[in-house]
Amino acid sequence: MNRLIPMALLGVAMSFGGSAIAGERTTVTVTVETPKCQPVPVSPPVSVCPPVRCWVPPVYEEKRVQVWVDAVYRTIPQRAWVPPVYRTVYERICRPAVTKTVLERVYIPDQWETRTVVRCEGGTTYTTRERELVQPGHFESRSTQVVVTPAREETIERQEVVSAGHYREELKQELASPGRFEYRVERVVVRPGYYEVAAR
Repeated sequence: MNRLIPMALLGVAMSFGGSAIAGERTTVTVTVETPKCQPVPVSPPVSVCPPVRCWVPPVYEEKRVQVWVDAVYRTIPQRAWVPPVYRTVYERICRPAVTKTVLERVYIPDQWETRTVVRCEGGTTYTTRERELVQPGHFESRSTQVVVTPAREETIERQEVVSAGHYREELKQELASPGRFEYRVERVVVRPGYYEVAAR
């Protein structure tokens, strides 16, 4: 800028020098405007690379805790007896009379009979009727049928087999290890993991 101003003055002097009279003084006034600096708005630089995210792993702590361990069972096949199944059946039947023989001694009195007897005495024949003992009195045993229970109808019940007894295969649960409490070492999260933006 300092060099341009004298050169401009020299050019102006030469332009007036041809018309100036020798020995005559010429005054030349040159006005030079200095440019003013104004601030130009500048946008912030745009970041081209995305931010870098870093994974911060979680922090664990080992603790001794008491836990419940369930019981352990095992399955064992075995034969089981299935008892028979019955059902009740009702029937109506006729019961005959129930009798018994009773022996007793009975006295039989004398047995007499009237008979016609023809007699001859002194040349005379006559007829008479006389009683004659046929059987003398005596004791004898006689049997008599005595009814103990008369004949009747009654309803009886009886058991009828529906399903006979048999064996069948079934599975049985057997305790192998009972349930219990035991201590274990477990990892417990003290601080969970997270992402953070790394500084550039």
